[in-house]
Amino acid sequence: MQEATFDIWSGWPPQTGQWLETVAGLGNARKRMLEIAAAAPGPYFIFSAWNGYILEQIDTREEQIAHSIDNSSSLADQEGYVEHMGKGKRDVQ
Repeated sequence: MQEATFDIWSGWPPQTGQWLETVAGLGNARKRMLEIAAAAPGPYFIFSAWNGYILEQIDTREEQIAHSIDNSSSLADQEGYVEHMGKGKRDVQ
């Protein structure tokens, strides 16, 4: 059985989202998103093309540091906040 893949995006969905890469496994996607965000601070999110949901998002810009890496939120766990973007879409502009 193949591990599920997840897309890492920069920006804010759906207005400024830009696809960066696809990673196998949610844990690996979280780790990679944090690596990218540490190297280039800004807003990032993990998107599941399988079900069309944003699963996590972070913002590591200085004005958002209190809500960044250590406080990244799992949107899948926050009722009413999970945002549907459409199955398989890679362009949310």
